[in-house]
Amino acid sequence: MTEELHIVFVFTTHPDQAGAPCHHRTAVILPGGSFSGATSQRQCNNPKPQTDLRHSVFWDKDFSGIDLHGTLLDNVSLRSTNLTGCNLGASLRGADLRWSDFSKSQLIDADFSNTNLFHTTFDGAVMDRARMNKAYLFGARLNYIRARNANFTEAFMKDLNMANSDLSGSIFKDGHMLRAVMIGSNLSDADLRNTNLTGSTLENVDFSRANLTGASFRGVTLFETSFSGSNLDKADFQDVDLENMDESRFQEAINIPEYLQKMLSQQINPGN
Repeated sequence: MTEELHIVFVFTTHPDQAGAPCHHRTAVILPGGSFSGATSQRQCNNPKPQTDLRHSVFWDKDFSGIDLHGTLLDNVSLRSTNLTGCNLGASLRGADLRWSDFSKSQLIDADFSNTNLFHTTFDGAVMDRARMNKAYLFGARLNYIRARNANFTEAFMKDLNMANSDLSGSIFKDGHMLRAVMIGSNLSDADLRNTNLTGSTLENVDFSRANLTGASFRGVTLFETSFSGSNLDKADFQDVDLENMDESRFQEAINIPEYLQKMLSQQINPGN
């Protein structure tokens, strides 16, 4: 006869040493099994890598420089937390990360799917292959980051700030980047199909070989931005403001809208 195994999760809330809330999660395995999965007071104040901290709450904490690789942080609350310089190749699906600071952190292969990243800072972070699917990045800062082959599918990135960053090969399909400010950044070979960049300012951005099918650049300011080799099928450039832009910025691009071609030619021959 097989002995039935029961797992009971008990959640309590207590203040940590700084007075901020920290959820204490205990797993009790019955009958006769080992005791595992506990989140102790010590873990709340000094979390460790390769641990399960799902559903815990850490507010206004300073975890700068700590190693949390492989940690399960799904649905955790790290609101207004200092995580600068961390190793955080971890799962943070559904987490509340509003106003937190991940500057100069190692976030390679991290999973931020469905997270709340309202006004979160990633300046100088390494985010290669990070998963940001459906993340809420309103007002986020992505300056000087490296996020090659990252996935921002359906992410909401209104009022995004990005400067001198490398997001080559990344996916932004069906994303919302309204009023974004992007300067000197590399989005070559990126997938921006049906991405909405309405009202954005794009200065010295590289969209070389990017798939921009169905993307909206309506009302966008373009300054010295490259679309060489990109696919502009059904892309919307209505009311775009072209500054120091001409046909050379669109070399070998395909499916350029006719009205955009006319606008570009007028940049060369303004009297025509």
